[in-house]
Amino acid sequence: MALLRLVLVALTCAACSSPPPGSSSPDLGVDSGQLVDSGDVGPGVDVVDPPDLAQDAGRDMVADLAAADVTIAPSDWLRFETTTGDVFFGELVATYDTARWWNPVDGPLYAVFNSSLYAPYPDDRSFRFVSANDIASMEPAVRDVPGSYRDFLRDNGIVFAQPPLAETSYVITGNDTYHLDEDGFGDFAWDIERTDDTGQRFTGLGAANTDFLVWDQPVISGVSGTVIDVVDTGVDNVPGSHPAIGTAVNNLVGIALGGSFYAYYLHFREGGLDPGIFVGERVGVGDNLGRAGNSGVSLEPHIHMVLLWYDVVADRSYSVPVEFAGIATSTTPVGPFDEVDYVVPSAETWLRAGAQTN
Repeated sequence: MALLRLVLVALTCAACSSPPPGSSSPDLGVDSGQLVDSGDVGPGVDVVDPPDLAQDAGRDMVADLAAADVTIAPSDWLRFETTTGDVFFGELVATYDTARWWNPVDGPLYAVFNSSLYAPYPDDRSFRFVSANDIASMEPAVRDVPGSYRDFLRDNGIVFAQPPLAETSYVITGNDTYHLDEDGFGDFAWDIERTDDTGQRFTGLGAANTDFLVWDQPVISGVSGTVIDVVDTGVDNVPGSHPAIGTAVNNLVGIALGGSFYAYYLHFREGGLDPGIFVGERVGVGDNLGRAGNSGVSLEPHIHMVLLWYDVVADRSYSVPVEFAGIATSTTPVGPFDEVDYVVPSAETWLRAGAQTN
């Protein structure tokens, strides 16, 4: 049960029945892309603007999950036949654009979900990740399981039921841009910060971590489950720079949600995890996980959050779609905030816990 992080050090989870959803691939879905625009950080910080990336790569087949205030839409039930004659059924939940990965792979990757194959770890086979090159045919079929992937997540409480910050959270990056480059670990991740009432993320020049409003803020769990992975030894970066990928240590908390589903929170400050967060401990929605920082592959203080599914067969994890549930959203930092039952928040959206509308 080894987790290979960016530092490429295998760790053993001796106190839990489920392994951390790591792999022989070097990441959990971290932020190698640029979080800040040129000129935002201030003099003396070398910042490069992000490339103009397509918004529809690696998207849900039915709805563009980067669009504002949209939910995961159910797709048709499909019959797949591989080039070797293997036949399987499921819902095509996502397509990953592997050509843009850090380590490119030939041909798109399909994520196919079948809830009838869901089981406790290590027997969960509800997801199947298969290269489009290995599919000989894909055609509509009669659905033989109730509900969709979206329904399954909702029914099993696999949602983020709380924004990660006690005060208003700001989505600086949604399921888009450089997250789509991260070898399948970050396609459906979010980067979260705080802003003031004018939308500014930092005070002064933004050249120090303490300039950022999110720095050292409590990070709140949006899920209930068992902690299966913790790291808090990573050093916090100076804004505008980070160690090379493969050497940086991301401070993080991983939480098992059932089957092979795991929620991950990354970039806590060094030594900033809550003392009550340790492997084997149960956490609930609203529990404190630690303090926001700037560790690992991160260019400014923020919290990266993602739902992962651990593929036992391939020995690696994939970022998979998930919704926020029962929160309030706004397109401005001061509102009005509207309660929503389920939402996939896009970049430049502000979030609050439910019953905090104005």
